Amino acid sequence: MTRLFKISLILFFLLILSGCRKETLESNTFIVGIYMPASELGGLIKGFEDGLAGRGYLENSNLEYIKLKTPGAPEVFDNFINRVTEKKADVIFTATTPGALKLKNRLKGQNIPVVFSLVGSPVESGLVESLAYPGGNFTGIQSKNAGEKGFVWLKRVVPSLKRIY
Repeated sequence: MTRLFKISLILFFLLILSGCRKETLESNTFIVGIYMPASELGGLIKGFEDGLAGRGYLENSNLEYIKLKTPGAPEVFDNFINRVTEKKADVIFTATTPGALKLKNRLKGQNIPVVFSLVGSPVESGLVESLAYPGGNFTGIQSKNAGEKGFVWLKRVVPSLKRIY
């Protein structure tokens, strides 16, 4: 996973936390749900957690995780949804289009922000209304064509750039 990608995820998360509910700010404990529908995504979770820890968000201190990795049976996913809604999670982090869509279907009527990663076409899949204005409580990073657009962005930021290794 690239460093720019990790930084983008952390920035999205911090943006979401800046709008957290009043009760959380008073208790100084943030509740974060993590739903990873594939076991291969363990590195993504570790990068996410390490990024938060590096910015002072520490588990068992000012941060509580509710995690579901590789859900298995439907009742396991139902239990996860019940826990994040009962505890009024501040944000849920997920990856993959199927994982984000499953959350969207189950969180209808809830106002829990969801940050997604590794989603190829968030608009076409129905996760967000548009890339510029996602609407609702879902936002994240589109992974489709990210490489080419990343180079265009990099060239705008550093116009003198001639070579990338």
